Amino acid sequence: KNGGAFYTSNALLTSRQSIFRENQADQGGLFYISENSVLMTHQAEFGNNRAKIATIIYCVQDSKFKLQSQTIIEGNHAEETALIRALHSKGSRIENSTVRGNEMKSTLFHLFYADLEMSNVVIENN
Repeated sequence: KNGGAFYTSNALLTSRQSIFRENQADQGGLFYISENSVLMTHQAEFGNNRAKIATIIYCVQDSKFKLQSQTIIEGNHAEETALIRALHSKGSRIENSTVRGNEMKSTLFHLFYADLEMSNVVIENN
């Protein structure tokens, strides 16, 4: 199963002041975004989500994400790797957000032929 809450293809998904908790999937515990999709969040909270790979976002095929305005990513768990995995993805951003207390066997962010811009982000206790 891909995308515990959302699976997108050629889509725009915008979320404001939302809470995403206790979702799970094999890849993309919350979001699996593909084929030129765009995910934008403002003042969102991601907590206690689980996945084998990419607990919060699995981003592929020229898709991108923007996590903005006091987004909190806390207490999530990946069995293998990554809070966020981006493959062949350009233009993703995380700004004015906090990433803390997440557990995974490997890195928080796995980027492969991808770019990620971060601004005013606190990353602690992962």
